[in-house]
Amino acid sequence: MARHRPPSGHTLPELLAILVLLGLLSALAAPSMREGIRRARVRAALQQLAADLYRARAHAARSGREMRVRFSPAPSGCAREYALEDVREGRTIRATDVESVAPGVCLRVSGAPSIRIDARGMPVGAARKVRASLGPVSDSLSISMVGRVYHGGR
Repeated sequence: MARHRPPSGHTLPELLAILVLLGLLSALAAPSMREGIRRARVRAALQQLAADLYRARAHAARSGREMRVRFSPAPSGCAREYALEDVREGRTIRATDVESVAPGVCLRVSGAPSIRIDARGMPVGAARKVRASLGPVSDSLSISMVGRVYHGGR
């Protein structure tokens, strides 16, 4: 007596329906993933800048010489690179290409395109704000009069 087995596997229409559902779900998820990537790039650019500001302050205090963080803005006002410079020696301590850290991110500095740090490691002049943006996503760093760096523009 032969036993009848039910067919195993899935039919072609069932597999196509699953593929269509997966395609719809991935299409819905793509915009939020894109925004998350932009947010991560903006955050990375600001974290690198904060680290470089602290590096410039430490170098100034250790060497007893004035430092400068000089931004190189394009005519549009968007800076995609900046450098830490020893003012007295006129040499660059560190140059940062924002594109290599966070592709597409634009930095805009309030006021002059450089932040001076005196020989004690303190910023010279008024408090400053640096805004980073990539498409619709933006965030900022604020540098206080005593050199503290605040994320989010306090």
